Amino acid sequence: MDSFTKEELEEARRAIASTLSKCEKAQLKLKSGTFQHTMIVQGIKAYKIAIELIKKEPETNITNNSFESKYMKEGLEEAIQAITSANSRVEKILPKFETGTSQHTLAIRRIKAFYIATELIKRELERFT
Repeated sequence: MDSFTKEELEEARRAIASTLSKCEKAQLKLKSGTFQHTMIVQGIKAYKIAIELIKKEPETNITNNSFESKYMKEGLEEAIQAITSANSRVEKILPKFETGTSQHTLAIRRIKAFYIATELIKRELERFT
């Protein structure tokens, strides 16, 4: 299992919080029941779970505590799917950005953050086995 530094966790939290904020704003503009709205809602749920897991990670490593009772297995599995889907979209557009641009830097940060979030969610899922 990967162990993440406080700096990596904080950077991941910031990147995901930024993505969450953008999704919450976009959700207001989408018609309920559409595919895009459903995807945004799933992403918002996943990003909230990811942020909470990132915040809890340092104390989880120290005390081996978990808050598994807060999330059901299905919710964690849906979160991994949503984050994997978001990561795939970012990886697909990454080659379009020139290295060194703000768009490229943002995409790289999001990819790293999504990786960390996925790993932490997988750890929570292991508690169900």
